[in-house]
Amino acid sequence: MVQASLLKNIYVFKGLTEADIKKVAEIATERHFSAGQDIFIYGQEAKSFYVIGMGSLKIYATTKDGDEIQLSNMSTGDHFGEVSFLDSEKRSATVQAVESSTLYEIKFDDFKKILEANPAVAIHVYKSMAKYLCGRLRTTSDDLSHLRELQLRHT
Repeated sequence: MVQASLLKNIYVFKGLTEADIKKVAEIATERHFSAGQDIFIYGQEAKSFYVIGMGSLKIYATTKDGDEIQLSNMSTGDHFGEVSFLDSEKRSATVQAVESSTLYEIKFDDFKKILEANPAVAIHVYKSMAKYLCGRLRTTSDDLSHLRELQLRHT
């Protein structure tokens, strides 16, 4: 079972009671991945999100020409895969273990049961996810604006 202290530091769960965090911890399944092993791949159906208990991962996309574009690196205490919880879409990138890693998998169906039984927790979780994703969207918009500006300077 995942340690409650690990979950407390993730934006989705910050501010929840010990009892609510314990409910989430109880549904988390420990999984082990070897270096080079895929956790999930682009286009795959999404059924869970993950918390990194120990290790490091890379998130990447592959171009039409087969080139790998690294999108992010993640390590102990980070989380990933939660976007599909909101939109029910397939995976938008591939995640691979860089080193031997221990992850905690939280299945969407189990997590939804907790939220359905606890409306206050659901409000907190959805609000936290919306705020986090808005921040990511703003960062992406700023990055794209900067890239566009650079592109215009060089044409």
